Order: sequence, then structure tokens, then C-alpha cells
Amino acid sequence: MTRTVVVQSEIEGYEECFVEVADGWTVRELNELYRQETWQALWLKKVVALRIDTANGEVLTEPQQVIDRHEDLDVGIYRFVNDSLMAAVGYLATLGGAKRRVSSGATGSPATQRTPTTK
Repeated sequence: MTRTVVVQSEIEGYEECFVEVADGWTVRELNELYRQETWQALWLKKVVALRIDTANGEVLTEPQQVIDRHEDLDVGIYRFVNDSLMAAVGYLATLGGAKRRVSSGATGSPATQRTPTTK
């Protein structure tokens, strides 16, 4: 089962808007997020569900609709759309469960620690 990350809007008037993003990102894909010519392909590949409202209240529910109708978005929600993939990748990069062993030798045997998570 594929995990997903939901990025929820906190923009006043657009609180119902969200973008759900699939996990499984590579460093190559992360680098492609910064290039305009590859961003749209990543958006179509990684977004598994969404709700984005246009400035006049129409509800978009498909990734291609957001690309086709981006000029009809409020500037705040437009920025939310552009930042949503990066927000999801940032969360996935620090997601809990990644184990590591820290040892300084000063206080006995090292302990396994978990990366911090948010709930």
C-alpha cells in the first residue's frame, strides 16, 4: 500500500482545499521540482487526489484541471498549489521511522532513536 501525504490549505476562504501526494520520491525527482519544464509532469505523476477552488468558486478535482485552469486561481491558492509538492517532499524526507544509531561513547551503549514525527 502506498503512503500519501495530504497538504491542507490554511488560506482563509480556501480551507477545504488540499493536495494529496504519493510518496516514493527520488533525489532526481526532487531536483526536477525546481525546473519549470518538468514540474507539470511531476504534478501529474505524484498528485493522487486534490480539491482546489478557483477564484470564482469552481471546484477542481483532477491534477490536469489545475494545470489547465491555473490562470483562474486566486494568487494565494496558486502559490499553495506550487508549494504543495515541496511541502510533501519535506515531510516525507523527515518522516518518522527512519532509524539511526548515535554513539558518543560517553554514556555507555548507544541507543536507537527515531526521527521526530508530527501527529
